[in-house]
Amino acid sequence: GVDDFLADVIATQPAPYVSVGVRNGQQYYAKHATVEELRSGVLAGGVGSMKMNKSWHGPTAPEGWSWTRALFGSLCRALAMIYMSPARSEDVDLFLAGPESGLGTHFDTTEVFTLQLFGERKWTVEEERKLDDVLSLSRDPDWRPANEMAFPGATKEITLRAGDALYVPAYCLHRVTGVTWSVSLSLGLRTFNEIDFVEHLLEIARQTKYVDYKPALSLPEALGEAHVEAKLELLRRVRTLLERLETAAMFSLVEPLSLPPTLEVS
Repeated sequence: GVDDFLADVIATQPAPYVSVGVRNGQQYYAKHATVEELRSGVLAGGVGSMKMNKSWHGPTAPEGWSWTRALFGSLCRALAMIYMSPARSEDVDLFLAGPESGLGTHFDTTEVFTLQLFGERKWTVEEERKLDDVLSLSRDPDWRPANEMAFPGATKEITLRAGDALYVPAYCLHRVTGVTWSVSLSLGLRTFNEIDFVEHLLEIARQTKYVDYKPALSLPEALGEAHVEAKLELLRRVRTLLERLETAAMFSLVEPLSLPPTLEVS
């Protein structure tokens, strides 16, 4: 319920508390010094949220969150091909909304499974995701994530009530509006591409093997052939590293899915 949400905000989030809403076609963020101010901001049309995955692995996570971690772990077991890290694989939010709350029409870059815990919210979702169109729009230098978008085609409306769940594919346009006071859990599996995967492997190499790699020799152009040879040596070292990353990628993909202990079902 609402009071449970606000209690968890106090237990896990530093003040000021943030709500997000839409005004004149753009998302805006408001800061609130107390949870009562946050409640008022939500009543005025904003949405309060907690990024649960930023704190739910630590010792300060509320005991009442344990089932959400287990549920997300089960979701990963059922659907995820690989798990990289909490920052790269998890996007889990708890939302507080009021009767007038709205976030505008937008898309998420995660595969979203939302579970309505309390109250009602109405979802408007495009009937057919147009991935290439959304990616093309994202490449437009004038596009901003805070700008509200327009549905390009037919939509469907779903009102979620306590106990209902809904899956919304990544990059699918949707709009969520309040019906009553409500609390909902959003379990998001982050999408990724080869760049994200390579960055993950490089992070592991930096954390575990960085000191094993000697500094590259850097010589100025004035030294002629020695300068050229230093560049060629750096290129050889890059090729060796890429070969090792390819091997690491292969082993990572053939191994069984490995999750943090906090996501395992007890």
